[in-house]
Amino acid sequence: MGRRRKAEEQPLSEYWKPPADSNLKDGVGEAVACVATTFEFDAGFFEAELLPRFLGLRFDHTENERTFIIEREEALATTRVGVLVDVAKFDPRQTTLQWDQLPIQVPKGIQHAKLTLLVWERLARLIVSSANLTRRGYRRNRELFAALDFFDGPDSAPLRLLRDALDFIDTLCGWSRALPATTQRIRETAEQVRTRVRRWSNSPQDFRPRERPRVGLIVGHPATASGSARSVLSQVMQMWLPRRVVELTVMTPFVGQQSNGEDVVLDGMRNLPMARDAKGWLIVPEAPASESAERRIVSMPWRFGQCWKKRFRENSRVVLVPPYIEEVDERPRDLHAKAILIQGDHHDLLMIGSSNFTPHGMGVGAFNCEANLVFEDWAGAKQEGLALEDRLGLPVPWDSAVGVDEVAWQEPDQAP
Repeated sequence: MGRRRKAEEQPLSEYWKPPADSNLKDGVGEAVACVATTFEFDAGFFEAELLPRFLGLRFDHTENERTFIIEREEALATTRVGVLVDVAKFDPRQTTLQWDQLPIQVPKGIQHAKLTLLVWERLARLIVSSANLTRRGYRRNRELFAALDFFDGPDSAPLRLLRDALDFIDTLCGWSRALPATTQRIRETAEQVRTRVRRWSNSPQDFRPRERPRVGLIVGHPATASGSARSVLSQVMQMWLPRRVVELTVMTPFVGQQSNGEDVVLDGMRNLPMARDAKGWLIVPEAPASESAERRIVSMPWRFGQCWKKRFRENSRVVLVPPYIEEVDERPRDLHAKAILIQGDHHDLLMIGSSNFTPHGMGVGAFNCEANLVFEDWAGAKQEGLALEDRLGLPVPWDSAVGVDEVAWQEPDQAP
């Protein structure tokens, strides 16, 4: 595995700004539309920190707040903006009706996807992440995200990804509890974006069959009125098989409850061909412990640890990420990132996004609405100097991993 690397990427909020180095002849143009999905939501943070970046506004402390708000309202008057949030997390502190907030009520699940689509006149950006639209998600937690840009040129990301994201937004609208006119505005916005990108004749439509690296959007949701449920795990399995697994890494802050001594998500991966000495890396948050504690603590069921050990035997390893790491962190940061990395003999696959390693998150007998990006590349290949395993941004060394029985497993709160 790769060595410890301190991420040097820009903060996630900076990706809401129109790119200054787009290399487009006339720039990206004015803001056109923004549609975002989230589980938890902070309307004040959205209005004060994210919307102004997207709209290209800058708060000058020499002017008063009223002037800034007027500028924001004028910009919103010509821009379509909507946030699709889980019905239980709707934030009534919204201060303006110039943008829409849609409560989404998912049957027997939650709206857990964290997908953002930012559209300017000549460029669209898709952000898929583990971070909620909150200050905690954007400023404190350890999160993972990826941003893809689409434009009318051969270097654009393939447009199929953008169309898949728009289709997912349409699916979520089917569970909207907003007024019909509000929901219709979001549907119309999605259709307007489709119409815009149809004119981008120089953009690639999709990846070639054996092209690497490549990326795809994997979404999960319950059955709809017109279609069946979509399982995140089933889609990942379909992409990987029939290759064998040499190493499997799971990064997750939550796991599900075990039944009859088995973890249903791990059991759902039983058809993955495993190398005889396949390694299993479990990357999880370290829970606070007293100075007298003999073992480090993981807030996950003991039975899950035993299931992990059963699957990988002596090659099962646990990487604990503490809230505070000297020389890395300025303040405590909770691990909230979610990822699955599968490494084979000749092929690697990395999924990042909103899916926890739980039945609802992975779509094993239960379904949240989830959104993830899956990256595929040849084994060990590097893009911009980084292999897929480096994209995890692990803030502790891999060789700090310990055995399953070397940590104390502590029953957690209910996981999403």
